[in-house]
Amino acid sequence: MEHNYPVFTGSKYKCKEVKMKNKFILSLILGIFLIGLVSSGITSYAITDLQKGKTAVAGDVKVKVTDVSRTGVVSVQVTDTQTGATERVAVTEGRTALTKFGEVSVGAVTPSSLFKKANVESIVVTPTATQAVISQDAEECSDNCQAFTERYKLDEGETITLQGNQISIDFINADSVKFEVNGQPTELFSKNQWFELNNNQIIEIERIAKLEVPATIGHTILGLKGYKLDEGETITLQGNQISINFIDANNVKLDVNGQITDLLNEDNWIELSNGQIAVVEDITKLEVAGTIGYVRIGLASCYFPYL
Repeated sequence: MEHNYPVFTGSKYKCKEVKMKNKFILSLILGIFLIGLVSSGITSYAITDLQKGKTAVAGDVKVKVTDVSRTGVVSVQVTDTQTGATERVAVTEGRTALTKFGEVSVGAVTPSSLFKKANVESIVVTPTATQAVISQDAEECSDNCQAFTERYKLDEGETITLQGNQISIDFINADSVKFEVNGQPTELFSKNQWFELNNNQIIEIERIAKLEVPATIGHTILGLKGYKLDEGETITLQGNQISINFIDANNVKLDVNGQITDLLNEDNWIELSNGQIAVVEDITKLEVAGTIGYVRIGLASCYFPYL
């Protein structure tokens, strides 16, 4: 069956064009929301005895334990019950991970055994104060579009597994961090710099924290920020085979499941065969013969909460 891949220019995560007839109503809704938020305060929600594969509600989010390792690392999926936005994090027993919905803390963990499913004694979700954003017209609705990003907190002295890659901190100070990935040291990174895993996944350093005090433990927040696609290779995204058909310093054409897209610029997007939005976030190609260009592709979902 033939499938068309529409291409749009403009906003990075373009939403459906919706015109709001009465901005006063939206302002009133926002005011009521903020009053309720202030009066209620920030409340933590605790879940007890959550087994692998089970889901429970904590405030405005659903929490599901998708995996429990034998070393006490819990993979938690957090879903906003109002928007459907989802984020997955890996949290070590007794530690806390940061998500866009707030902090997720994991208590004692019991790995699975021959006669018993894996169990997490407690999960505490502490929401942030800014879970909702209200746009007043279609031009602002891109603020509500969500990039699919998984975030992980990596402490100095521990190892986490991301996309099958073992990652630990080799060196950290207040401004820089160096990792060991699958036993190989990386270069020194600063905040907002990134590197590529062996499955084309991009890891961006979102935060570096280390006090200049002896014996203190530093940490970094790592975000999975899309995929790096080199000229001449093919990657699989959401079941779609994607490669570069043409690239220069400013434009790219992609081959998606054998279909060639229009000429794309940065921030243009295409729709994959499963309805997923794929955004061209960066195009890099030197105007030198024989060099290999690449693009960064991010996955995103758009919604407009008040229609």
